[in-house]
Amino acid sequence: MALDGRTALGEVARKLDFSISDLRPHLQKLIEYGLIEEVKEAVAALDPGFYGYLSGHLSRIAGPIAGVMVEDAVLEIGNGSTDVPKNRAGELIELVGRQIPDEGQRVDFIKKMLLKLREL
Repeated sequence: MALDGRTALGEVARKLDFSISDLRPHLQKLIEYGLIEEVKEAVAALDPGFYGYLSGHLSRIAGPIAGVMVEDAVLEIGNGSTDVPKNRAGELIELVGRQIPDEGQRVDFIKKMLLKLREL
């Protein structure tokens, strides 16, 4: 019922107490069964400068490998493209954040990135 074509996936995930990453496989199954369709709409891509900001902050925790970690996450979220739609920026931050083993650092990193995201 929450998948009405107007509600953002982030909101649907929150209503179901799922992360967006956990919701995706369920959505894929519903698409495969023909129960829902993917809504295609033009969504602006994140500014590539945000990736640099993300890498810069992550490098303070993970060191020089941070750039590779962000690049891999961008390609995963962008389905092989370096263009990540703005509406999937939260997923990108979550995916990168999951690679930080220390919970305190992970939470702090995600909070800072979400604050920066609001500025965009």
